[in-house]
Amino acid sequence: MKKLISLILVVVTMLCMASFSADAQSAVEASNERVISQTTQILEDGTLLEITVSEEVNDIMLLADTYTKSGYKTYTFKNNDGDTLWWFKLSGKYSVTAGTSATCTSATYSYNISNDNWSLKSASTSKSGNRALADAAFTRKVLFITIETKEITLGLTCDKNGNLS
Repeated sequence: MKKLISLILVVVTMLCMASFSADAQSAVEASNERVISQTTQILEDGTLLEITVSEEVNDIMLLADTYTKSGYKTYTFKNNDGDTLWWFKLSGKYSVTAGTSATCTSATYSYNISNDNWSLKSASTSKSGNRALADAAFTRKVLFITIETKEITLGLTCDKNGNLS
């Protein structure tokens, strides 16, 4: 019986350590992103749209004339109580020649839906010059009937000095 209890304690300890390790790794990865700006809009129906521009922190790029920069623009849609219903994130990668030019080399998106009534209807990305672009539409259904659609358009620009907006 003591061996069984010891075995259970060892397994529980290992699971706790694995969970802590995963949480620590997530925190390190999350710290690689720095918020540049954040604004909140209150929509007519009282819901909130939070817009965040952030960038990947890379100290090595400060030493180079030409470097790659990654940036993000995230739309977070919240209900009247401030609970997140969904978010949509545009990711842009840029080739920057310091002080001379910036070119968008890729544009991708990711999203997460926290409320089962909402779903992603459509999404697309494109790039043009120094801009990453995205369009998305989210729908809210009740009893399989669409009662609301939110359409968003995002643009993320990188200037010749590597500044994102």
